[in-house]
Amino acid sequence: MLTTYPHKIKYKILLFFLVIGIVPFSVSVVIEYFQSIKTLKEKAQTQLRTVRELKRKEIEGYFQHSHLEIGFFAQSATVIEAIQSFKTAFNQYDGKSHLDENKIKLAEYYHKEFAPKVNVNKTNSINIANFIPTDPRQISLQSLYLTGNSSKFKRTKYSDIHEKFHPIFSEYLASQGYYDLFLVDDATGDILYSVKKEIDFSTNLLNGPYAETNLGKLFKQIRYSGEKNKAVMCDYERYAPSFLAPAAFIAAPVYDLNKKIGTIILQIPIEKIDAITTSKKEWREEGLGETGESYILGKDCKMRTNSRFLIESPSKFFKLMIENNIPSGDIELMKQYQTSVLFQTTCNENVLKATNKQKGVDQVTDYRGKQVLSAYTPLSIPEVNWVFLAEIDANEAYAPVYAYAKRSIFVLILAVAVVIFATFYMARLIYAPILSLTNASKQLSNGVLGVQIPVTSKDELGFLGNTFNEMSLSFKNQQDEILKKNELLEMQKLEITIQAENLKQLNEEVTQINNHLDELVKNRTLALEIQNNKLAEYAFLNSHKLRAPVATILGLVSLIHQAKTVEEKLQCVDLLGTTTLELDKVIKEIQMVINTGEFNQS
Repeated sequence: MLTTYPHKIKYKILLFFLVIGIVPFSVSVVIEYFQSIKTLKEKAQTQLRTVRELKRKEIEGYFQHSHLEIGFFAQSATVIEAIQSFKTAFNQYDGKSHLDENKIKLAEYYHKEFAPKVNVNKTNSINIANFIPTDPRQISLQSLYLTGNSSKFKRTKYSDIHEKFHPIFSEYLASQGYYDLFLVDDATGDILYSVKKEIDFSTNLLNGPYAETNLGKLFKQIRYSGEKNKAVMCDYERYAPSFLAPAAFIAAPVYDLNKKIGTIILQIPIEKIDAITTSKKEWREEGLGETGESYILGKDCKMRTNSRFLIESPSKFFKLMIENNIPSGDIELMKQYQTSVLFQTTCNENVLKATNKQKGVDQVTDYRGKQVLSAYTPLSIPEVNWVFLAEIDANEAYAPVYAYAKRSIFVLILAVAVVIFATFYMARLIYAPILSLTNASKQLSNGVLGVQIPVTSKDELGFLGNTFNEMSLSFKNQQDEILKKNELLEMQKLEITIQAENLKQLNEEVTQINNHLDELVKNRTLALEIQNNKLAEYAFLNSHKLRAPVATILGLVSLIHQAKTVEEKLQCVDLLGTTTLELDKVIKEIQMVINTGEFNQS
């Protein structure tokens, strides 16, 4: 039982130290870990919310400013004069001069310049013939301004007006960042003027090839609304005159006093909004790190601005699109136009929430198949249902979380290791002396006296060890003393035994003498008759010499039996020896007198 007890103590000590050392620390680390994780996650989400809100306000501010700015510009004297002038010149222009040559030049332009740019992808090819105008005025104007053929023909009223206003509107586009500007006759729907002179120039938005495009629909919407000084915009759509690139438009009615004379329409470039969502490609500076981006989606879940990853690394982007099973036709179009607008679809739960006028931050799977932390919000822009997303890869967003988790685990493991080592060390300091003391106690109980244990400390355990060593040594010394005394007693016992045998023999002899003396006394008369009266008288007179030592001897024998200590017994033995010698002398003397019959009568 003693052998197993120290091990039980050992395990109890180890368990105790481990519990008081590891459990509180582990609990505190775990609590701190989860609190820090929560804080770091909230920090990442707050940062993303901040980006979202700043971008949302900037985008909404941009479109609000655009609506106000184009509304004021539409009422400017320049625009009113331009529409009136272009309307007159456009209606007076018959376009029949050099019509055949213009047809050839224009057809050549459509087939050689326009068609290769829109029919790159055979699966999305369009019939060019549907776009070539047949009206002489449209043919002539497009031939003059699209093919660069105007210098060969005589000047017209339209070219004079164009020369007057074109620099003004070109400068306006450059300063405001729009792609194109259109002046449309409100009564007829004719596009009187455009800065870029694409194939929609001079066509009709009521019955022409672009009447059902987002440009034509926007014009008809504002034409029939009857509202004054209010700008209206339309969503992005692939627009054929811009080589099927995505295009959105914003328009405002033009009034001359209270009479509506036309509409001014501006084509909104993707680059202008991209500059806001991409922060002019300074994602890292805005705190979006290596994988963060922000973009706009329409209600159809298609992008309205470009993906950061397409801008930064097109090859990696398209590889990801292939891995995510994006239709090859869309990938080809994105490669052709180098844009993800209207081609890349993202339709997860965050987008659906945002289209339902909700905002928040959640972790979802994005269009690349990556887990991202996504902050979503609807955009308050009239006429369009757009949502805005600010996202960053979850791995990057929570990188501080993961780094802290690794550090916490490392610290916890290190601390546990230190605690375990310290626990074993402290436990050994405590249970090692106890184990030594227990084993030594067992040896002591088995009769091994004088056993000593090593004492290495000066604390209570060291004091206990020293006390045990002193006690064990004391037991050994007492045992040695007892053994010596026992040995001495054995010797004394042997000597007493020998003396007792001698006394016994002497006692027998004395008894015989006494018996003999008694017989002499009893037979005194007879002795006197047989021997000389004087001899008998001598024997009788000297019998007291025998009785005295005999009495002394008997007394000494009795004292020996009654003695309590060895010293008293030895004293009696010495006296007994002396008395015995005296008795022997008297007996010999009497024996000699008896044998010889000669005695001293004195």
